[in-house]
Amino acid sequence: MSDVTRSALRGSVPALAALRLAFAALLAVRPGEARLVGARELALGLGTLDAWRRGAPLSGWVGAMAVADGSDALAFSVDAWRDPEGRRRALVLAAFAASGLVAEGLTAAALRRAGD
Repeated sequence: MSDVTRSALRGSVPALAALRLAFAALLAVRPGEARLVGARELALGLGTLDAWRRGAPLSGWVGAMAVADGSDALAFSVDAWRDPEGRRRALVLAAFAASGLVAEGLTAAALRRAGD
């Protein structure tokens, strides 16, 4: 993989981290379990930005984002199965989380292939 491609991949990572931080801010003011998810989002976002700033490997951080989104997709899918009244909302959230899983998983794999 060329240095230009590796640089472009690394350059895309702050946007993923910024999205995590935006979710953390939204969830911080919500009651209950949402605050726990917000804390997770904050840790992933800040850790990723710190690694990017230092020039440290990013694939592990981006992979952790994918794992978090994968677990969210699974949890929302279970909610959709258990709660027919909230099924539509749960399926939309599951699809959103699954899109993060795919995007971050592919980015983490590309970073690993690039030697990051």
